[in-house]
Amino acid sequence: LYNMFPSMVDRKKYQACIPVIFWIEEKYGANEAVYFAEKLVQSGIMELDFDGMGRCYYNDQQPSKNPGRFLKVMSSPYRINLRRFIDYILFDLYAQGYAKVTKSFFDEYLDYLEMQQGFYGKVKEKYPAHFKTEHDIMALKVNQAKLVARCENFEQQNEAIKDLAYSGSGYCIVIPGKPEDLAEEGINLSHCVGQYIDRVAEGECHILFLRRYGTPDRSLVTLQLSGKQICQAQGANRRPITEQERRFLMKWGSEKGIQIAV
Repeated sequence: LYNMFPSMVDRKKYQACIPVIFWIEEKYGANEAVYFAEKLVQSGIMELDFDGMGRCYYNDQQPSKNPGRFLKVMSSPYRINLRRFIDYILFDLYAQGYAKVTKSFFDEYLDYLEMQQGFYGKVKEKYPAHFKTEHDIMALKVNQAKLVARCENFEQQNEAIKDLAYSGSGYCIVIPGKPEDLAEEGINLSHCVGQYIDRVAEGECHILFLRRYGTPDRSLVTLQLSGKQICQAQGANRRPITEQERRFLMKWGSEKGIQIAV
């Protein structure tokens, strides 16, 4: 390390990483420890802070092996790949505008993974290309899901309309299965679920999704069903439906006995 690093006394970048490097060597082997050291030299990151609460000693003294929050991430239940995470904090984050990676990042990173696990039941993205934005979006989804949670009988209500699911002509009608689906739809298409969740909770209306047949998990148009009538249909940023989407809805409505009033 002494020969590798430009300055061993650079506390903000190199010295702070020495406990992590020793820990990686002990846990994963020398090759992985050297990988981190080499990538650290190549990285433009100017400061790292793992808050290991330990000092690094030289000469005959034993170096500290407390990797702080790096250990918390790697020992989390989210199966983080060591080399991919090293590249993420040293190169990906720098490209995203991080000049330094502090202990607050590691806390937010674990929070981001935990929110995904709670919202989706799994972690969909471990190494987001825009971490700050994706973290904030995930937090917004979680908060919207709490709002939707007022609809306690959501699943039972949607079970009553499951026969309205449909596909054909390049599109499909998807019935949301849980409140989180509704919260995510609102975020993806930039409309607030709070505007209609009370009516959904009281059984006055149902929410359905119009999706492209090839990408049924990707938000396209939100439909509001009141009785036997579609009274609202909005795409991203409240855009009206296209003629092609309308033709599909008319065909679906004809087969299912639903009036399209949009």
